[in-house]
Amino acid sequence: MDRLVAYLWNSDQAADPSYKFHLFVPWMIFCGAALVLWFYYNVEGRKRFFGSHRIHKYLADKILNQVALAAVVGWTLIFFVYADANLLSYRLWRVMWLAWIAIIAIYWIQFMIRTYPSWSRAYAEERTKARYMPQPKAKRTAKAGSR
Repeated sequence: MDRLVAYLWNSDQAADPSYKFHLFVPWMIFCGAALVLWFYYNVEGRKRFFGSHRIHKYLADKILNQVALAAVVGWTLIFFVYADANLLSYRLWRVMWLAWIAIIAIYWIQFMIRTYPSWSRAYAEERTKARYMPQPKAKRTAKAGSR
């Protein structure tokens, strides 16, 4: 247990002065791609990708907002590791960040397996009903002097 605590609560350089953190590039690619995708989706992609499909828009909003928040926190951790700041350069924060990403992924995978099929069927039924139900007639407004 002492080794685990020492591993998580020591910065890399404190544990081994010759160690250099080597995962900057993949981490920056993930965080940068997540933020670019989130920005593009909010500016243009929401209309282009899903049109009028209400459920898919809702799900994409939720997923991309969670991933974008994780990417912003990831950039913050990258900065602190690169700057070798004492508090936020510990391995514990990076492990917790990866656990957060894993929890988000597991949550959305179980949602897509358990809940999404029923939402999709209900939405398809609603669209079918809307197509065959007669539309209400528009009320005419009375014109002055038409009697």
